[in-house]
Amino acid sequence: MKKYTEVFQSQFPNLNTDYLLLDTEQIDFDSYLDADLIIIGGGNMEKYIATYVNQEFKNYIDHMLNKGAKVIGFSSGALLLGEKVYVSPNDNSDHQIKIKNGLGVFSQFLISVHYDSWNDKANKDIAEELVNVPIIPLNDHSCLVLDKLGNIIEKID
Repeated sequence: MKKYTEVFQSQFPNLNTDYLLLDTEQIDFDSYLDADLIIIGGGNMEKYIATYVNQEFKNYIDHMLNKGAKVIGFSSGALLLGEKVYVSPNDNSDHQIKIKNGLGVFSQFLISVHYDSWNDKANKDIAEELVNVPIIPLNDHSCLVLDKLGNIIEKID
């Protein structure tokens, strides 16, 4: 988890860091209600969707955003935040394009992660025909900054 928190701790030395590890199906969200920053790291996309796309986790994320917490997703953690999730053939055991439900933090677009390193242009273009919103490509060191309503403030490449 240090790779996710190191930069924040260097900028905010008094940052109290707790880890909500998404490797368990039972999370006591009440234990994390005082968080100022929520980081959802990368992982197994299929497991993340099956385990965490549920009303309890969505309610927790919505509650935390409404109280002013920042939510950051890396790789699968970023994909999970969309209302709909574009799952690249490079990111699932069936090696097929999939469009799945997500947590709904943003809905005006979908994202494609690891875009260049996965050579995902053709897959993204096909997937974009399946949805009524654009799919924004993100390279390994790119990010989107969104407001709490899920609107894009900035794209950093």
